[in-house]
Amino acid sequence: HEYLTQAGSVTIETEDALSEQDIVLYYDTLPEEKRATWFKYWYEDDHESSKDIPGFRDVVRSFSVWLLKEIDAIKTTGGNLDIDAFSHGPLMGAVLLSLEDELGQEIITFPSAGESRIDRTKIFDLYSGQLKALQNMKFSINSDNPNIIKLNILDKIVSIPIDVLRKFASI
Repeated sequence: HEYLTQAGSVTIETEDALSEQDIVLYYDTLPEEKRATWFKYWYEDDHESSKDIPGFRDVVRSFSVWLLKEIDAIKTTGGNLDIDAFSHGPLMGAVLLSLEDELGQEIITFPSAGESRIDRTKIFDLYSGQLKALQNMKFSINSDNPNIIKLNILDKIVSIPIDVLRKFASI
């Protein structure tokens, strides 16, 4: 879709890998007493997801595969490449928590915070959560060092080795 802004024309592509709309199906499978903390259960759940219900790792895998395809474009164009990814909290939370786990550094939570780390309210609360609503993650790649991706989110810049994304893509 192309949109006209004050700065000019902007093209926005929709991508299934950036959507978590089917996660509501996971929520609906939970007993009532687990629904308030559904994100924690989704994060911890190692079930083989059905075709209709994406698991936490499924979402991270889909996103990583999509991002790696976008990154491959720099190999043919050279220079710098910026990729802006917008989505709602659950998908962004899944990707960011997975990066925290792999890199051992804080992006939205403290990796060593234990049980309270995966608190849906701390992450998604509309007024106080880290990922309040629709979020943007900006990835930057430079052809001079294509093995490191810079992630810019929440006023932080995180260096991500491309091998981490490859690992996530093969989970």
